[in-house]
Amino acid sequence: MILDNEKSFESIVEIYGGFPLKENFLELGNTVLEKYGLKAEYQEGLIQMPYINRPYYSEDDYDDCRDHGFSEKDIKRMMESRFYADIFIEAKDPKAGITEVGYLFSADGDGEFDSLEEIESHITDEEYNQIIEIIESFLNVAIDCG
Repeated sequence: MILDNEKSFESIVEIYGGFPLKENFLELGNTVLEKYGLKAEYQEGLIQMPYINRPYYSEDDYDDCRDHGFSEKDIKRMMESRFYADIFIEAKDPKAGITEVGYLFSADGDGEFDSLEEIESHITDEEYNQIIEIIESFLNVAIDCG
């Protein structure tokens, strides 16, 4: 899923982890997040922002199911399944900086949710890359470099 030249969550922590967050980090970060239509909240050491709330299955999945004889009733039930992902930045002590970044994901509805790997496989490369971009945009204004 991730190309060698793409940034990883670990590299973000390596780059930004040594810096404290500004006292008004949430306000500053939320200003940047407006361009993505997001808003972060900070609770119990975790900066979290809802990011994805979309159908679990794609149109290609529905077409494949039709080709394999699924009824329209079954496909309609599948269409009710949702994929969710929240972006997070862990900062238990904002003055000590961040310790982890990433996303938390889940699914619900009528679907095969047998494993975390199966659910996670539904995040697209574009969504993953935008998560990286959002985290970096937030941290670029929220950390105190001086």
